[in-house]
Amino acid sequence: MLEEQGKLIVSDTISKYISDYPNGNKITIHHLLTHTSGIKDFTKMKSLRDIAQKEMSPKMMVYFFKNEEVDFAPGEKFDYNNSGYVLLGHIIELVSGETYEDFVTKQIFQKIGMGQSRYATDKQIIKKRAFGYQKKERGYVNKTVINFSVPFSSGLLLSSVLDMLKWQDALNRNLLLKG
Repeated sequence: MLEEQGKLIVSDTISKYISDYPNGNKITIHHLLTHTSGIKDFTKMKSLRDIAQKEMSPKMMVYFFKNEEVDFAPGEKFDYNNSGYVLLGHIIELVSGETYEDFVTKQIFQKIGMGQSRYATDKQIIKKRAFGYQKKERGYVNKTVINFSVPFSSGLLLSSVLDMLKWQDALNRNLLLKG
């Protein structure tokens, strides 16, 4: 969407937007989108527990993992990566001039009628909201809670099954992109 608006190009390196990012001249937006950047995934960092309950801005999150050693060279392989999506959210804010929440709400949810989808917050009670679980040594337990600002654009959207169907339909019918 931002490329169609002339605000970025997916082949741009992230150093164009975050000038001090290590190896940012070798990592493209495309690498971030396709989980091929090699950047350390912040969810795999032991130091995550140090910030798990803190209020973190997008820039603070980027600075949390940006100096970590990379797992592989950009484009070398695929490895699902939450850090890449935090970077993408931060870049969306930088080039759109809006918060990630406002951008997604206006450009996606409102455009295709996803009225039961929202940016997550711990300050709002949502009826019938499903909670996650995680597997431990002795079976499944409730997912450990972290401050909602930590995952940012890598996992703070809530939706319903019906809205997810609207999302899929919008993708299938090219309602959000011209191309």
